[in-house]
Amino acid sequence: MKIAGGGYLYIFDLNMNMVIHPNKNIKGTNFAPLLDPATGKPIGNELIAEAKTTVGSYV
Repeated sequence: MKIAGGGYLYIFDLNMNMVIHPNKNIKGTNFAPLLDPATGKPIGNELIAEAKTTVGSYV
């Protein structure tokens, strides 16, 4: 699902398995070991924390 001009929707489960992603190469993969290059933290944890904010997501 595209959102506005450059965003998209993706869905992953609590085990960091990508359930829905516009890139078919990423859909169905587990991204738990992937780190955010900017922070060095697990990207899945950052996405979950961002989703819980009320400010809006700019990931």
